[in-house]
Amino acid sequence: MSANDVIIFIHVLAWVFWLGTDIGVFVGAKFSEKAELSVETRLTVLKVAMLLDAAPRIAVPIVFATGAAMANAMGVDLIPEFAGWLIGGLWLAVVLTVITSQGQGTLGHAAMHTQLAINALVFLGMGGLGVATLLGYDYMPDWLAVKLIAYAVIAAAAIRLEATFKPAVADYVKLEMEGASDELNASLSKHMKPVYNAVLLIYAGTITAAYFGLIKPF
Repeated sequence: MSANDVIIFIHVLAWVFWLGTDIGVFVGAKFSEKAELSVETRLTVLKVAMLLDAAPRIAVPIVFATGAAMANAMGVDLIPEFAGWLIGGLWLAVVLTVITSQGQGTLGHAAMHTQLAINALVFLGMGGLGVATLLGYDYMPDWLAVKLIAYAVIAAAAIRLEATFKPAVADYVKLEMEGASDELNASLSKHMKPVYNAVLLIYAGTITAAYFGLIKPF
């Protein structure tokens, strides 16, 4: 098995963990809304979902770094391979800081802002290169351009997800402190709807990127 084969294997495995565990997060969040469950059960399910959420967050920079290495192996030198590994490593360090700090404290807040900036750069950079390629600029194969655009859509959805989840977090805190009520349950369901929409957009982007990366239809 060559080094490139190992990179491809890690790349595909990261996609699997990304989508697979994210579905567990989605289902767990849905169950945490169920008013017929006890508050303790709902919060426990939510905590499990948040633990699972670490896997797709970690997978994202791994997919980026291995994807850059695979592109270089195909002769698509969008960025030097060492730069791809460096950016991926720094991105992973930021993600791990966000996870371990839960976005709290000076370091946690800085990591959260850095993560937001990275997603914005991914949206503009990868999305821009993908669109330019489809418009006729010969940067890469069209199938890879679509994969980059899908990745850019995922980054935009991640930004949207972080913003829309804040009101829901406030509801969950209130649920833990004050217990359930019809009013709070309704508020939680209302605030989780845009979160689910963002998650579904991430799923769509992930499936699209995986399809075009593996099948290469054009």
